[in-house]
Amino acid sequence: MRPQLNYMLNSLAVSDLFIFLVTIKHGNDVYRFTQMHTEVTSRGEVYKPIGLDIKWPSPRDTLPRVSVAFDNVGLDLIDEFREFIDPPTISVELTTSVSPDIIEKSYTDIKVDSVEYNVASLSCTGTVKNMLSKQFPSEKYDVIGFNGIHYI
Repeated sequence: MRPQLNYMLNSLAVSDLFIFLVTIKHGNDVYRFTQMHTEVTSRGEVYKPIGLDIKWPSPRDTLPRVSVAFDNVGLDLIDEFREFIDPPTISVELTTSVSPDIIEKSYTDIKVDSVEYNVASLSCTGTVKNMLSKQFPSEKYDVIGFNGIHYI
């Protein structure tokens, strides 16, 4: 954690704001949103303003889950999500208004498990990838790939 961020978290009053950046990817389609009231440019990408409610993973979760709820007054997102055949991925990043190009905390490539929507909002929930749950070794050893393996 940067010292500036540590100072912001422990101060009573600061002039800097926390900004959440949410990216939804599905194939070649990319949607970028922020909870700010104006567009935010971070690392050359423009994030559109929308109402966001982000629930970060709890330390008690066995597999960390992130939930993102969008205020969907225009109903545009519902039509987009209905067209998805495969589940999209979501990235949630935390930055500051003074330095939006520096990402302080991020959860990337969250595979969406469930989507719920109604007239006013759309909510996505996904599980963060767990590197420790990968199979080791990552290859399968069989007779075709390794001819003499069963004769040892």
